[in-house]
Amino acid sequence: MCTVKNRLRIALPILLGLIGLGKAMGGKCGTARIFELKPGIWSGTSFRTLATPQLHARTLESEHFAFNYTLGGINGAKIVDEDAGLVVLIDSLFAKHQSLPAGSRDSAVYADLDQVGAPHPRFIEKQRQYFEQAWGYYVETLKMKAPKTRLSSFRYRVRKPASGKFAVDIGDIGTLYPDFYGSETYGITYPPPDLSIAMENDFIYSAYLDSQGRVAGSSIQSRLQGKVIRDYPVEWELGIKVTAFHEFYHAIQFSYVPFPSGGYHSWYEISAVGMEERLAPEVNDYLQYLPCIFANHAKTSMIPGPRQPPAGCNQYPVYGHGLFHMYLGWALDERFDVAVWDRLGKNGDDLPGALGVMLSQYGSSLTQVYPEYASHLIASREDIPEPLPLFSDDVAQWPRHPVRVLDLGPMSALPYRQTLPPLAFEAIRLDEGDGMALAATLESDSAVGILLLAGGDSSQFIHPGGLHFSIARAKPPLSKRYLIVANASLSESAAFSLMAIPPGFFAYPNPVTRARGALQFALPFDHTFPFTVDLLAENGKAVRSLTFTSNQEEIKWDLRDGAGKAVAPGVYYYRLDNKPLVPVLVTP
Repeated sequence: MCTVKNRLRIALPILLGLIGLGKAMGGKCGTARIFELKPGIWSGTSFRTLATPQLHARTLESEHFAFNYTLGGINGAKIVDEDAGLVVLIDSLFAKHQSLPAGSRDSAVYADLDQVGAPHPRFIEKQRQYFEQAWGYYVETLKMKAPKTRLSSFRYRVRKPASGKFAVDIGDIGTLYPDFYGSETYGITYPPPDLSIAMENDFIYSAYLDSQGRVAGSSIQSRLQGKVIRDYPVEWELGIKVTAFHEFYHAIQFSYVPFPSGGYHSWYEISAVGMEERLAPEVNDYLQYLPCIFANHAKTSMIPGPRQPPAGCNQYPVYGHGLFHMYLGWALDERFDVAVWDRLGKNGDDLPGALGVMLSQYGSSLTQVYPEYASHLIASREDIPEPLPLFSDDVAQWPRHPVRVLDLGPMSALPYRQTLPPLAFEAIRLDEGDGMALAATLESDSAVGILLLAGGDSSQFIHPGGLHFSIARAKPPLSKRYLIVANASLSESAAFSLMAIPPGFFAYPNPVTRARGALQFALPFDHTFPFTVDLLAENGKAVRSLTFTSNQEEIKWDLRDGAGKAVAPGVYYYRLDNKPLVPVLVTP
């Protein structure tokens, strides 16, 4: 008797050609792959013309979905040990209809199975379970838009399901578009007008039929630093679960933005990874992408994410940045992304605008949230006792987060300069230099946040332009001081420099040009708020009086008088709380 995998056999020479496609940079969502290799598809044209010829298939309908699958050959749905009785029945039906042409034989087999009420394979039943869970959470709990498809199937010939059923095809993804998906692809969500989902049938890629008609190939696995986290051909239920939650969220996204006018930006994958981890936390597929984003946090922008991995990475960083989505769910609430996608659907898919509006609804901004996120990541290092709450239960499994070390002793590494791309951060451990005053200059108009972790209450500074702070001795639970410089802009790079400055109260730079637009005030580490700075002209006439109540403010003079008019070039004097006057030169 022939085996299930031997039926509907595809010619071996054709499939052997797929092996040479090789292994991509770890598992990927096929939706992103479509954009990388076929960006013009987002214009609303059909993608189906590139597909392989359609096969006859069987359908399992659930309340909201129609799952289409075949039972043999390279596309055959995985049939597990518990399906042994179904294997015997299927084999007998294929033998019964052996004389029929392939298309008619397949249709007859599926019709007989439905007529006798044969169960669907457990692999297919699990698809129904997890997709319905995804629908329940996204559509019914979060009240997000329900995606609608006009297709009965993207790749199979099937009877039309009941109206409104969302089409999900199960099959070997590598043979659907061998030029696109010869590597580890878990699933694909096709954009409108072909809105539907394709799911991998056995989590084997570069698949082919060997001389005995058995499926051979490579296992789709998630790995972390050389160790296999999940082997999905074996742990196939976890593979279905994490992929269903990820891919159906893409379908939800396309219900808001059917044709992304600005391109397929990183938030599509960042949010899908965040949701998959929220609904399937035991799978932890995202862990495989963390080494790349941790090693490149100071040179790789989160948004827009690179289309290819940075040098030295064997994974695509965009999936690892799902951590930021997880953090926002912890710091805000589980509904925050509903507001993001609602705004994206109304503003032409403008991500900076959508994130800004969403955060403002929570009384926050990227300038505040992103530095805090970066500080939580650094707090996850195994050699730092937890000065901040940890937003993930998986921290013990995270790789170490690289931190730059600056020795502020006699052989100081200062000045230190770095340029941060949009939504990237630098983490610096400050050794020695207790009581040293430092000036951080951010040569950009973008919003940049800086946090100093020194134990106890974290000192937080949020300033564009420039700032000053002093380095106190580290306090428990920290044994070291950590400086986190985070570029919270989604579009602009920020040049950052760190240098030593004299202790005590003073203004810098001196002279100051009117083109710079501001004179920054440096404060002693132990200075208390509020305090007042008086500004006088060279003739002793009062120019302006500034009162500062918190180090959350921008502690500077904008070179304007009390009426808001820019001052003329010349010599001016400043003093702190009626102390001696200090001159400063304002140049054109």
